Amino acid sequence: MYAPNQASIGLLERMGYIRKKDITVCEMSAYRKEQPDWKYTLERIDEKDLHEAVDLLNRYYEGRTHFVPFTDKSFHEYANRMPGYGLENFLVAKENGLIVACGGFWDSAVLMEMAYTKEPVLWKVMSKVLGMLRHVKAMPRIPAEGEYFQFRSIVDHAFEDGYEDAMDEILAYCNNIMYDTKCEFFGTYVDPKDPILEVLKQHRPRFENIYLYAKPIASKLPDFSSLYVDCRDTIL
Repeated sequence: MYAPNQASIGLLERMGYIRKKDITVCEMSAYRKEQPDWKYTLERIDEKDLHEAVDLLNRYYEGRTHFVPFTDKSFHEYANRMPGYGLENFLVAKENGLIVACGGFWDSAVLMEMAYTKEPVLWKVMSKVLGMLRHVKAMPRIPAEGEYFQFRSIVDHAFEDGYEDAMDEILAYCNNIMYDTKCEFFGTYVDPKDPILEVLKQHRPRFENIYLYAKPIASKLPDFSSLYVDCRDTIL
């Protein structure tokens, strides 16, 4: 449930649903080219590297609620069945031939457009300030109230400990694709404890929250302290 939607939140709570988890939405504007150090070799994944990437994903998300470990076959099928995704849009960063970070770039705009029917006053003020500053330097843009826009998603990210900069290069690569194709907005939905948040902060994101509500039927609810956010759930 989108955090500002207090009317729907009130309805859910009256129906006995319990707020169990906050999910962080990171939204970024591709308003300029990114120029990291480019220390790593970035590639679209090759079939021969699939097992290594799947192993990294399984270790990164191990133990999180809602995560079912992938096999090479199940990840192949999962990615290729999603409109706008596919293994051709799954990137890996390598060091000395070994995968140290990975992430998918999902064109979720083929399935949806987004709009804020009502924006907080602070957003409107920020938008005007950024609009004035945009006359002298590149600045991120905030969609206007009621403006429909397209949003692309970073999905299935993972990186080895100590390789935050490799993940940053994947994000920069995706940002530059967005910039070159004049597609402004992209981001991701993550658990607030996910290590990628520290990497994302370097890209001047705007953070919002959505709430996960659940209601026990026959037994107690699962532990939501650490959650795998399936990107399909952000649309369905």
